[in-house]
Amino acid sequence: FIAGLLHHLPDDEAGEVLREVARVLMPGGRIAIWEDIPTQSPWNPVGPIIHRLDLGDYMRRPEEYLRLIEPHFAITHSGRMRSGWMDYGVYL
Repeated sequence: FIAGLLHHLPDDEAGEVLREVARVLMPGGRIAIWEDIPTQSPWNPVGPIIHRLDLGDYMRRPEEYLRLIEPHFAITHSGRMRSGWMDYGVYL
């Protein structure tokens, strides 16, 4: 499970993390990745403020996370979810 880590790393370092996870994951193992994405709803005025206060300098759009993850894992599901004020991209 990777939760909210990749948006703190530039693409090359995030790729290194994903490569290492792929290396140590048991054959047939699964990974869930949950990352901050830009707030989608105009009715959520707090989400963008929280994201600006977050120290992660590499928040990506959902399609950018897909491009980052796909070279290392076969993605069986991707989608968006909201928890409180925050929007997340979820990748299985």
